[in-house]
Amino acid sequence: MNDEISRPDPDALLKLTDDAENKRGKLTIFFGAAPGVGKTYAMLQEAQNQKKEGVDIVVGYVEPHKRKDTEDLLQGLSLVPVLKVNYKDLQLAETDVDAIIRRRPKIVLVDELAHTNAPGSRHDKRYQDVEEILQAGVDVYTTFNVQHLESLNDVVFGITGIHVKETVPDKVFFEADEVKIIDLPPNALLKRLSEGKVYLGEMAQRAVEKFFTAGNLTALRELALRCIATRVDKDVDVYRKLKAVREPWPVADKILVCLFSSPSAEHLVRSAFRFASELNARWVALHVATENDIAMTEQEKLWLNKASDLAKELGAEMVSIKGINAANEIIRFAQDHNITKIVLGKPNHLRNSLFFAWKMIKETRGIDIFWFSHEFKKGVFFEKSKLNQWSGVLFGIFWVGAAAIGGHFLRDYLSETNMLFLMLLPVVVVALKFNRRSAIASSAFSVILFDYLFVKPYYTFAISDFQYFLSFVAFAAIAFGLSSLASQLRFQIRALRFSEAQSAALYNVTSDLLVARTVDQIVEVMLNNIRRILPCEAGVFIFEEGRGIIAQKRSPGFIFDDKEEAVVLWVQKNAQPAGPGTKTLREAKAIYLPVSREKYVECVIGIKLLQGGALTTEQQTLLGAVGRVGIFVLKKV
Repeated sequence: MNDEISRPDPDALLKLTDDAENKRGKLTIFFGAAPGVGKTYAMLQEAQNQKKEGVDIVVGYVEPHKRKDTEDLLQGLSLVPVLKVNYKDLQLAETDVDAIIRRRPKIVLVDELAHTNAPGSRHDKRYQDVEEILQAGVDVYTTFNVQHLESLNDVVFGITGIHVKETVPDKVFFEADEVKIIDLPPNALLKRLSEGKVYLGEMAQRAVEKFFTAGNLTALRELALRCIATRVDKDVDVYRKLKAVREPWPVADKILVCLFSSPSAEHLVRSAFRFASELNARWVALHVATENDIAMTEQEKLWLNKASDLAKELGAEMVSIKGINAANEIIRFAQDHNITKIVLGKPNHLRNSLFFAWKMIKETRGIDIFWFSHEFKKGVFFEKSKLNQWSGVLFGIFWVGAAAIGGHFLRDYLSETNMLFLMLLPVVVVALKFNRRSAIASSAFSVILFDYLFVKPYYTFAISDFQYFLSFVAFAAIAFGLSSLASQLRFQIRALRFSEAQSAALYNVTSDLLVARTVDQIVEVMLNNIRRILPCEAGVFIFEEGRGIIAQKRSPGFIFDDKEEAVVLWVQKNAQPAGPGTKTLREAKAIYLPVSREKYVECVIGIKLLQGGALTTEQQTLLGAVGRVGIFVLKKV
């Protein structure tokens, strides 16, 4: 028997079998380092070759850029009419996804994968159009450049000084069935540019000045080749699994990136993704929700949500946990999940993060710690939350001052011990109501006033008895201890309330479903419990394979028409959420969430929050749990 080859990996074979059964179209990407290297030209050449071999191939969208050679290659190819979209007195041309799916060719050409669709389109991005076409079983040829890869957004900006707004998730590139790199040396590309074969007139001159320099093109070319090399490594791994090549069993790297709410959180995610890709390692994005999250502003929530969404798009496992101390929770998670490397954003002010950094380094034996730098915009970070923190300080100073004034008039009637307790009272109130900073500031102000007004000699800061100094130290320690305990207690109560609400909601829906006897009753129970969980109008739509919608129930205020029904059907078919707050069909009146069981979406839940806004991750998780319980009971009816 050959020592190198044994039986194939059954999981890999199952994956190939699943792909064949799903009849998903194949994606071929013509990939380059910059505009003008000949991606569209090469794609059209391949299309002409396929046409000569009798393959049914059509053009869904191609941008010839007024290049004669490119326009000549379009001759003889069937065209699917583009979709005309009116926007601000302009008529824009977009890919007509429905027309392509109705036509059902073997292969369709869709140029410029990173393109942003016109407002009002079904999808925000063209790569989402392509995904829907692939799901329909149609093969796609497409093009895009290395600067459009999401994880390289910051790197490209650092090289060119240009922030590329149109990006494509890296998984689209790495999961494509075939990638063909179209390469052209920088000097040859600059010659093409000067000959007017890339851009014309003033546009060509601006391109040379801002983007098309020899240094920029060389760096972008290296990035493109690195991406191809990484992809080839992944293909080799797949081959080894299929052929069951035996090799040493090394401990695989697993990377943990820790997310905090900051304007640089997305930058950290991209850096962690590139780091994980270089090591060919799995990676996890972790956010620890602490008491500070309670006072998070809308802007801070937006920063965190964007970073979390980006991590999911780039293939990370996104985890959110609750804890009193972020460092302790990160260390515990890393030790429990065999993490080998932890990625953190370099703190802007080490004095605020010294204990955190020391604890992470000291208690993570066997785990490498990486601090990644980032660009920081002054005047942006935590601007509003600082105002919230100072409100507690001002509250404490006011009431400490009020207690001091009252005590001043009672100084002849109360002992110094009673005065000490009088001045401690507002500090205790602040410690219980606000954060540690407010409590410490209040206790310091209280000590100063007590010394000035109630310790002889009066109206000076001199201390005649050393015992007073010890009292002041104890005073501050009590304030700090009370504040710490109160902060932890507030956070734990909040976490317990949420867990209790979650458990109660699942208990209620389960107990109600147990007495339901028909499909309509089950759907009604699901609807009522969803509205009990959230202040919303809702709809529940149940699907059965081969039959479509078999049952549905909507609350009286849930607006539902033909357009909304089309959104529900799209969500069920594509297994992706849609509506406000998502990346697809944002103009829908409600948010629609798919609930899957065994790879088939059997339920779609529609939510229109009475107060507007988007659903939180916790709310989506809870709604998904309700949907899965309902589907489970339906199977038993």
